Amino acid sequence: MISADPIFVDATGNNYLVRDVCAAGDCALLALLMSPTFEAPVSGADELRRAIVSFARGEARDDCSTVFSLIGENSTSTFDGYLSEVLQPKFWVGTIAFIWTSMAYGIDIVSHFFNEHKQPASNSTADFLEKHMPKYCEFLDRTKSVHIFFHQYKNMRRCKPSMYNHFATLVPVLPSRSENQPTLNASLQSADTPWWTQVSNVNGYDCTAKDLKGKRRKNKLDKKERKKLNEALTYHYLNNSDKGLHLASEMSARLEKAHRKEAELAARLKVPIEDLDCGIASVEPPDNKCDEKISGSATLTSKYDRRNWLQRAKIIFIHLHPKMGGRVSADTVAITGVKENTLLSWLVQRKLIACWIDLVQCMTAQSALNSLPQSIQDTFCTVDPESKVNVQRYRNRLTPECQQLKILFKGGKVSSLFARFALLYFCFCFNITNQPSHSSLFS
Repeated sequence: MISADPIFVDATGNNYLVRDVCAAGDCALLALLMSPTFEAPVSGADELRRAIVSFARGEARDDCSTVFSLIGENSTSTFDGYLSEVLQPKFWVGTIAFIWTSMAYGIDIVSHFFNEHKQPASNSTADFLEKHMPKYCEFLDRTKSVHIFFHQYKNMRRCKPSMYNHFATLVPVLPSRSENQPTLNASLQSADTPWWTQVSNVNGYDCTAKDLKGKRRKNKLDKKERKKLNEALTYHYLNNSDKGLHLASEMSARLEKAHRKEAELAARLKVPIEDLDCGIASVEPPDNKCDEKISGSATLTSKYDRRNWLQRAKIIFIHLHPKMGGRVSADTVAITGVKENTLLSWLVQRKLIACWIDLVQCMTAQSALNSLPQSIQDTFCTVDPESKVNVQRYRNRLTPECQQLKILFKGGKVSSLFARFALLYFCFCFNITNQPSHSSLFS
C-alpha cells in the first residue's frame, strides 16, 4: 500500500480513489468486498469463495464450465479441479471468478488498467456476458457497477499488462473533491523522463571529474557520506549509459529484494531495521583488560555476520581453552553454534588474527563463560574462572618470518658442484666440521 491514496481517471473522465488491499492471494475478492457498491450477502473472502463455487457447481454448472473454457485462465486444470483450487484459502483468482460473481449476483464488475501505451482502459463482465451469454444480461444492474483497478503489485505506475498481478478497489469520487490530490495518470506522464536525468547535481558532487575522490579520501568517509557519494556515482553512471533503463530496472529489483531481506532479518532478530545498517568499527588493543559486556545480544550466535570482535574473541577463547573447546573445532561448534569454516578462518588469516589476539590474551574464562547460556555454563563449573589461554603461536604468525635457507631441487638431475656447495653451506650453518664420510659422498 502507498502512503496517500491516489486518484485514477478512467477513459471517460470519471474519478476514482484507489484503495489498495492486502496481497495474500485474496486481493481480487477483497477488492470486491471493499467496494461500496458490492452488496452480496457475504462477510469475508473465504465465504465469497464458497458462494462462487456453490453457484458454479449448481444449476449454472454448464454455463460456468463454458466460461472456464472460453477464458482459459488456468488451462492446466480441469473444471472440477479449478473449483477445488478456488476453495483453497489464498488461491489467486481473476477474470473467471469475476464473471461467475456477475452471473451469481447480477452485478457488473469493471476492471480498469493502464495499457502498454499508458492510456486508461477497462474490461466489463457485462460486455462479456452480453456477447457470449445474453440471458444473464437481463439481471445485470449496470447502474451499480463494481470498479476495481488491475496493476502490478507495489508498482501501480508500471504499464505492462503482462506483469499485472494485483487488484485494488476503486471508489467513485466527485472531481471537486479530487482537485488537489495526485493522479496516477499525471504521474505516468512525468515518469517518461528517467529518474536519474531529473537532477543535474546530486548531493553536491560533480561526477564529471576523472577522480572524484582519491582512494585515501574515500577510506576516511563515514557511512552516510559514502552513501551520498555512491548515489551520485550511480546517477552519473546511468545518465551516461546507453542501457540506463535496463540497468535502472535491475538495480530497482535488487534494491527491493535487499529491503525485503532486511525486513525479514530485522523481524527474525527482533531489532529495528536501523540497527542492521551499522558499520564494523576497528577494535583498539585494550590497555589492561577487555570489556566483559557483549553488545547487542546476550548470546554468541544471535546472527553470524553481526558479531563484533569481542564476541568473536570469546568464541576463540572457548576454542583455545584446554578445558572448554580444547582446540577441537567440532566441540567449539557444538558449544557456540559458530560455523566451522568461519572459526578456522579467524584462526588462520593474519588480518583477522590481529583483530582478536589482544582481546583473547587479556580475557579470562569467566568473561567468556558469561556469554553462554546458563545450562552450558554449568557444564564448565570446574574451570578456573581466572584462567587464561596462550596465544603465543598466533602472535608469532603476525611477526615477519625468519629468513631460512630453503633449497628446492627441481628435476631429476642436479650438478655435483651445486650439491657439494649446498651441503657445505648447510654444515657451516650448524657448525659441523668436514668429515670424510661427507666428502666421500661426492668422490
